[in-house]
Amino acid sequence: IAYAGDIKYHSTHIAVAMARGLDAAQTGRRLAAMWTDQGFWITAIAADAIDGLNAALKRTPRHDDYWTWVGEWTPYAAGDPAGS
Repeated sequence: IAYAGDIKYHSTHIAVAMARGLDAAQTGRRLAAMWTDQGFWITAIAADAIDGLNAALKRTPRHDDYWTWVGEWTPYAAGDPAGS
């Protein structure tokens, strides 16, 4: 997907739909993502690996940049203040 706008304000509807489809397929992998000042990072990892990944990186929900399951997000539209 090519997106010319500010990464902090893009729509998450496509990523969430893809993640929920992968979750429903029960492949043993899920989409995880992390937001940083450098951008949006997304990957498919083992369905039980996110806690270990965050622990290895010393990330917790108190940080702005920690891995979360994309399929659990509430999607928002481009430019929506809820996404900033």
